[in-house]
Amino acid sequence: MLAAPSSLVAPHSTLATAHWPARDALRTRFRCDRRREPRWLVPGTATLLALGQDMGVLAELTRLDGSPWWLGGDSTTSIAPGTRVSVGFSDPNGRPATATVERCEGMGQGRWRIAVRFDGGAFM
Repeated sequence: MLAAPSSLVAPHSTLATAHWPARDALRTRFRCDRRREPRWLVPGTATLLALGQDMGVLAELTRLDGSPWWLGGDSTTSIAPGTRVSVGFSDPNGRPATATVERCEGMGQGRWRIAVRFDGGAFM
């Protein structure tokens, strides 16, 4: 079995890491407040299906905005932060994914703003 070149092996690790010159800059960006990062409008709606202890709770998100790692939207149903969810989209080109609810903030009048963070391998 061939060993990975030493330039590809992370310190104190037995796993090979792909060469990616901008990795350090990207890590720094990940530590920032992502709510200030660029987002874009996402057409249609998304449906969150709670998994685990709250299995079966459904929340439909409208007024969607997204980023590569996050999705946010308004809902009439609240879901507790930390809840793992399955995400489906009304857009037939949208790919289902799994995510974790990171925020669920009340907006008044029975509405919540929910933000989910997609799982690392959700779109692989």
